[in-house]
Amino acid sequence: MVGNGRYMQKPSRRLRLRRRPTLIGLAAVTAAVMAVTVTQFWGPTAEAESVEGAPSPGRSAAVTLITGDQVVFQPDNPGYTPQVLAADGREDIVFRVNRDSAGLHVVPADAEPLLDNGTLDPRLFNVSALVEMGYDDATRPDVPLIVRTSTPATLDTWAAADVNLTSLGLSTANPEKSTATDFWSTVVSPDPSTLDSGVREIWLDGKRRLLLQDSVPRIGAPAVWESGYDGDGVTVAVLDSGVDPDHPDLAGRVIEARDFTGADDPTDRHGHGTHVAATIAGGGEASDGRHRGVAPGAELLSGKVCGMEECTESDLLAGMLWAAQSDAAIVNMSIGGSDFPGIDPLEAAVNDLTDQYDTLFVIAAGNYGFHEKVDSPGSADAALTVAAADLDGAVAEFSSRGPRTGDHALKPDLMAPGVDIVAARAAGTAMGEPVDDHYTSASGTSMATPHVAGAVALLLQKHPGLSPEDIKSRMTGSAVPSEGFGAHEQGAGMIDASTAVNQTITSQPASVSVGLHEWPQLPDNATSHSVEYINTGDADVELTVTFTPAGPSAPGMFTLDTDRITVPADGSATIEITVDTSVVDEAGEYGGHLRAEGADQAVTTALAVTKAEETRDLTLRLTDRNGAPATETDVTLHNHDTGDAIYLDVDQPEYVAKVPPGRYMLEVTVYTGSDLSLMVHPDLDLTESVELDLDARTAEPVNISVDNDEAVNRISVVSYQTTGESNLFGALATDSFARLSTAAIDPDAAEMITGFSGGWAILDDNGGSTGSTKTYSLGYLTEGAFPTGFTASPETEDLAEVTVTQRSEGTGLNAALGWNANHPSTGFVVGSAMRVDLPIIRTEYRNVEEGLTYSIQNTLTEIGDFPIIAAIEERPVVEYQQGGKYREIWNAAVRGPAIPNSSVATRTGDTIDLAIPMYSSAADLYSDSAGVGTTRLYQGEQLLGEEYGAGWGSFAGLSVEATEYRLIADLYQGLSDLATQVTSEWTFTSAADQTTIPLLAVRFDVQDLDDHNQARSGRPTKVDVSLWSVTGPVTDGTVAVEASFDAGQTWQSVDLRRGQLLIDPPVGTSAVSLRATADDGSGNTVTQTIIDAYGVSA
Repeated sequence: MVGNGRYMQKPSRRLRLRRRPTLIGLAAVTAAVMAVTVTQFWGPTAEAESVEGAPSPGRSAAVTLITGDQVVFQPDNPGYTPQVLAADGREDIVFRVNRDSAGLHVVPADAEPLLDNGTLDPRLFNVSALVEMGYDDATRPDVPLIVRTSTPATLDTWAAADVNLTSLGLSTANPEKSTATDFWSTVVSPDPSTLDSGVREIWLDGKRRLLLQDSVPRIGAPAVWESGYDGDGVTVAVLDSGVDPDHPDLAGRVIEARDFTGADDPTDRHGHGTHVAATIAGGGEASDGRHRGVAPGAELLSGKVCGMEECTESDLLAGMLWAAQSDAAIVNMSIGGSDFPGIDPLEAAVNDLTDQYDTLFVIAAGNYGFHEKVDSPGSADAALTVAAADLDGAVAEFSSRGPRTGDHALKPDLMAPGVDIVAARAAGTAMGEPVDDHYTSASGTSMATPHVAGAVALLLQKHPGLSPEDIKSRMTGSAVPSEGFGAHEQGAGMIDASTAVNQTITSQPASVSVGLHEWPQLPDNATSHSVEYINTGDADVELTVTFTPAGPSAPGMFTLDTDRITVPADGSATIEITVDTSVVDEAGEYGGHLRAEGADQAVTTALAVTKAEETRDLTLRLTDRNGAPATETDVTLHNHDTGDAIYLDVDQPEYVAKVPPGRYMLEVTVYTGSDLSLMVHPDLDLTESVELDLDARTAEPVNISVDNDEAVNRISVVSYQTTGESNLFGALATDSFARLSTAAIDPDAAEMITGFSGGWAILDDNGGSTGSTKTYSLGYLTEGAFPTGFTASPETEDLAEVTVTQRSEGTGLNAALGWNANHPSTGFVVGSAMRVDLPIIRTEYRNVEEGLTYSIQNTLTEIGDFPIIAAIEERPVVEYQQGGKYREIWNAAVRGPAIPNSSVATRTGDTIDLAIPMYSSAADLYSDSAGVGTTRLYQGEQLLGEEYGAGWGSFAGLSVEATEYRLIADLYQGLSDLATQVTSEWTFTSAADQTTIPLLAVRFDVQDLDDHNQARSGRPTKVDVSLWSVTGPVTDGTVAVEASFDAGQTWQSVDLRRGQLLIDPPVGTSAVSLRATADDGSGNTVTQTIIDAYGVSA
């Protein structure tokens, strides 16, 4: 079998979703958590020495997938590999993890075949995108879906209310995350490549964006007005953020307004929709006609499908259906989102509604500014897709370029002005740059699109019977190409409304989209394409036809069969253009514009082609451990130079992959039943074709064990990284090393670091490990060739013995303590974690290898209906000694702000960057809480900036001189019973030449708390108090403390003597709150309040 290797630069229904593959087979949902990473973590013991200079960790998020499985990761930290928790009943599922330019993807094995054949939307497993859309567990309790079913009532149990898409063959479903596993088991089929229960396809009900970034005369509209056409009698639907119907420019022009967002408020509260609508049909009444729209006589339908910038796809679909069924001739959509290969529901709706209702959808190309980045649904075949230009006719820097993702089709279709467009400003809004009370200036393909929609309205007033395809031909044919820009950037060029309305010569197709010329490109593989010129006039027209390349070209690349044709009256004539990409050496995008000129008319037809890259053959013959041809495999090639990954579905005895020449890390996993054989080559030279025979029987077992027969292996991880400049990474994890064997494809290729990590537990009374009181955590790293097998069997007496106390902070919480082995110079880390019920005291044995450091991460989770991460804590790397004994306490009150080192608050020039741990249970712990909050920076009473998130933010534009600032961070959380509200207010002086911010933190260490962080009622409690700065403990500062026994309603001073408080709460107190005011003697101060700092037993 011959296959083309496919790049994984963005998720695709036709590509496997894994950039850095990790297989996770979890023995029990609460027992084992995989944690493999290539950045440094932080881990403690109280008596161990901390390593200085560790960076602060990023914020964490948790996402429950459509399958019910949960992923915990740090969205802002690309080196942090996620923890994956399999749902109940799915403990044996293997997971694949990859990171690419679109985000982090976590894909269960039972979803992969459905992704490969396009049945499932890949965004359902893009946890980065799910967090960005607000679909994480802390924000949304359900999974919003769009479903294509053969029987609409199939999913009534999970149906979303008030959304009817049955006319499109679609329905919506919002399964609660607590029942997501039930939903998944209902829709999956015994056949792994199909769905069940009448479900044919499932997409995420994702979110699209409003596309923000004297134009009307520029496109020739005044000349059309002078000829008597202003769009009168033409209805244009605007699907956007609503319209301000009371704006003078739009008064009386909106004949119907609907709200599809569920807010029952069709008025524009953002400003985008009003600006767009006025560009189409505004009368300019508030500017004496200066800011008149393109078609001021047109009537408008306003469909509010977006609230503030974001628009759910189900709302968009409902609006599109309404607009088409309301007889809108034109639908303007200045909205978009990332496109993927294949046809998504929005693209399908554009095509289907165009065909069914003869409605033309005019859609923005997007504002990415890069090639192959045209947004969906502007990527739909039937869409008239609009790029943005400045007033000089140059393609705007932000305007998305083609070709279309996947098939390299030609998009956008044309362009219109989209820079500094002045149009109506909705009352009470500040979108763009307000000009006055009535107008605002904005830039984007959003602003270009309504110019085209208005021009189409002018065209349809004069030619009311035109089909959408006829309209596209007239609009693109009358466009004028801008010199210096290719067809993939501008389509046919700048629109000309006057020419479009009056022209009698058009061409079909509207553009010549050649697509991809696969390698090798030979002269015999040249392609020919017909262009038909149609004359609707009453006289023959002789046309001179030329082709002008845009960008690089070569003689013979584009050849016309004739340069002159006569098009008869009310007839047509055809020319042929041959495209031969073999005449150029470089792969890439090529094209230009056909221009047919005659009888004072000119017709433009854009043409574009992509020449595929040169490839080499990688021939693979794979054998499983039984000696049979391997049919279940995973093969990944990581390019050393680009970092791109190519994923191969090798399911034949001999498989030939076509891949670009280069050097690659090759990873091959062969499955033989439940056994996994991993074979790796760190640096495979594919500058020439290569044949490889790889036999899983050459792989040797990974034998890692402990000297306790009662201990059961619960999680096992192998990870690896190349040691060159590219630092390519891969990992595989299973529930037991007994399943795993490894082999070096080339034992002489020694450019790797490989890590093995695992967890063992003496099972608890329920047969699990969550209540285990004795566990083992081992981590090893090797350098050199990828290991063929690995063996380690340490004696318990040679391990560090750690007595671990993990306290409880409320009911329904559990925790996972991860033990990681760190390479001393590269930062490469391998680790694993096991979940435990709280509270618990256990003995954990950990290995200590010469030359390595080890680190720990503690994750606190509320288990409830579905797990929600309450907090994550990490400490700088510490060093244990073999045979040493240590103690650790985790989840200990009092949680609050900590300043573990200077990296949490830094300054560079005029910018302060903050990552302050606000929820730490010890002074040297980095932490992150699932709570909500804000961070605000003041100069005096002037607010300089506000950021979402407590202790996090970046504040730029500060004075270079020494200036006093006030910083306030507020955290609110309800997952734990303690530290429910944490507030710090700092004052400090900072100048541009200072790199650190002199922040302070007051720490409280409450003595004699029980395992639930409660003090004994009826007797005083001693509380040690310390003041910390970025350099460590402050010994010459002052601290004053108050206590509250009613959650902060009233406060009373508490004497602080020799660094200790004695607090005796009244009878009936359930929790003690603490407030401290401190200064460091140098003018820097902090006021710190912790509500419910620690509990008091009944």
